[in-house]
Amino acid sequence: MTPNQKSPERLNTGLTLVGMQARIPANAEIGRNVAIMPRIAETAFPKDGKLASGATI
Repeated sequence: MTPNQKSPERLNTGLTLVGMQARIPANAEIGRNVAIMPRIAETAFPKDGKLASGATI
């Protein structure tokens, strides 16, 4: 399992965090150990909607 790139000591067990008021696209595929910051807009996600394990956005 891939730990989070920015916080490997905190996100390394498969948990994904989604911040308040984050807007996630309908076609999104989100991996494990991902951190999605509060108030992120849908336009911040990759065009294909895939957010790899260990990413922070």
